[in-house]
Amino acid sequence: MAKATSDDSSITEKELLHRVAAGDQSAFSILFHKYKQMVYQVAWTYTEDKELAEDILQDTFSVVWKKRETLTDVQDFSAWLYVVARNRSLQVLKKIAAERKNLDKRANLQRYWEPDHTQQVSEKQMEALLKDAMSLLSPQQRKVFELRRIEGRTLDEIAEELSISRNTVSVHLTIALRTVRAFLLANLEFSAFLLLLTRFLKK
Repeated sequence: MAKATSDDSSITEKELLHRVAAGDQSAFSILFHKYKQMVYQVAWTYTEDKELAEDILQDTFSVVWKKRETLTDVQDFSAWLYVVARNRSLQVLKKIAAERKNLDKRANLQRYWEPDHTQQVSEKQMEALLKDAMSLLSPQQRKVFELRRIEGRTLDEIAEELSISRNTVSVHLTIALRTVRAFLLANLEFSAFLLLLTRFLKK
């Protein structure tokens, strides 16, 4: 039996799923292009973030391929795929929330450090490192970071100014904090990092 091709418009969905279940990668490509917009929209609805939505899109179809042998038992593929995309979106949001919680716990450690411990790195050096770290952010992530951590604006105020949802602000801020934190940890003594954590990196 010939394999499906990207221009095979006559193939039924049932046959398409059977071919994917049998490991036909060209059939899987057809399935991907047929449903990628729907999956992306589901991911965007939950995250309102382009990069996260694209990651979830890829992850969702990775699940489809890994579970391909079960596709012949799926009665409504569209509904099944929606559930996979929704669950993956929720998992991503849950992970971000957990990372934010861990960051808050870590910030509490700063009470055990005396100011003298941070003198190994000057204020000017730390500001320069923070600037370098911020250069790694996307324009939107950097804007959110600056408004929240430099200007002290609330999430609601940032959402209104940038015309995005509060949840999108939270996602951008979480990604920005994670990026900046990783850079600074790699370039600062832990005590100096804690000083910056207290000033800029708590959500």
